[in-house]
Amino acid sequence: MESDLLIGEYERIRHILRDFYIFGCFTRNDYANNTNISLSKYDQEQKKINSYLPEEFIFKKTENKRIIQFCRYNMYKDRENYIANTFRCKSFSELDIKMYFYVLQYLNERDMGLSELCNEINSVDFGEMNDYSKETIRQQLLKFEDAGYITKYKSKQGPKYSLNKDVLQNLSDEEIQDICIMLEFVKNKEVLQVPFLFLQKKLELYLYCNREVESVDKDFFLYKHNHLFNVLDNEILMEVLKAIKKKSYAKITIASYEKEVTKTSEKFEIIPIKIIYDTVYARQYLYGFSEILDKFTISRIDRIKKVDIMGRVDKEKLNEILKKVDVENMAWCTSNIDILENTFVKVEFKFDEKEESFILERIKREGRNGKITQLEEGRYLYEIEVTDPKEMIPWIRSFGERAKIINSGDFKIEESIVSDWKELLSKYETIK
Repeated sequence: MESDLLIGEYERIRHILRDFYIFGCFTRNDYANNTNISLSKYDQEQKKINSYLPEEFIFKKTENKRIIQFCRYNMYKDRENYIANTFRCKSFSELDIKMYFYVLQYLNERDMGLSELCNEINSVDFGEMNDYSKETIRQQLLKFEDAGYITKYKSKQGPKYSLNKDVLQNLSDEEIQDICIMLEFVKNKEVLQVPFLFLQKKLELYLYCNREVESVDKDFFLYKHNHLFNVLDNEILMEVLKAIKKKSYAKITIASYEKEVTKTSEKFEIIPIKIIYDTVYARQYLYGFSEILDKFTISRIDRIKKVDIMGRVDKEKLNEILKKVDVENMAWCTSNIDILENTFVKVEFKFDEKEESFILERIKREGRNGKITQLEEGRYLYEIEVTDPKEMIPWIRSFGERAKIINSGDFKIEESIVSDWKELLSKYETIK
């Protein structure tokens, strides 16, 4: 009997996982009200999530008789990305399981064609599930071929399928264990993490089942600011990368983050150009071109619900679009890349050059090629031209009292920073 805890469509739990891990501190009723999700659906999906994630990762607390649930990650105690493991809980059919084992069993004996495989499989007593058509079996074989389990080749008797050889047979146990250690780091730091997680799990299972070797100790790394939540979008990111590689159009479905996905989805077609990855805040964006709007667009990857790869883009048209991509150099981060009217921002920095020389080095390193002019000892003027000065606020604010905005055009980001500090101070007004 198939478990009701397995995932049919990952999108159903993606937003719940994201909300609870990143924001957290929701009660059952609050979350349902904020997202327009029914309480019964919330309970169903939450039951699945609680079955995937370990107890040490999920916490509950009671405030004013309200139960609040949230996730917590301790970098010193555990380096496992439990969110990534939820991809291993995808549902499967009885047909998937039976076909997997029977195809591998028969092809392990000898190479076979489709008709012979069909006869062998249907000769097994499946009860009510017997007598599979050739088309059904052929579709399953295509899946196995795409996954790398089998190979289709031409013979005198017609097309045949063969079981792929053990590609690891010439590697020693120690070499495979070394690969697992490497994957332990890669699966936590690469933009696409899930493929490396799956590969590591597969190698460990291979060592245990084929060579009776236990998993090697991989507890070598600590990850500061490890943004585990990005793994939720690996499936979407993979489809986007496929479209970019194929130089194809992509129809993307954007979902509102605040409302239930099925009620606020919006579809539009773009030419995907690049993935922008913000290494500071770990945001991921799709940078593309909309022919309908005749401009470049930015879409947050975590807002994309679905990606459909369409037809190929005309080569000459794509080359013309790529020539215009240089405008992105004026964006501090990602927003408003299509804006051609830029704004000059001037920031004055004051610091003790003897005690805080690292401040100047940081400005040079993180300042995106802005102009730095020394006004006097310990006093510098930083100037840069950007499309959206608001994106600079977190960076400027991180310097504290050492940074003062001299000019930001009509954006007046200095007023925004003052307003933010006043609001922050009001929250701590009881502290003496």
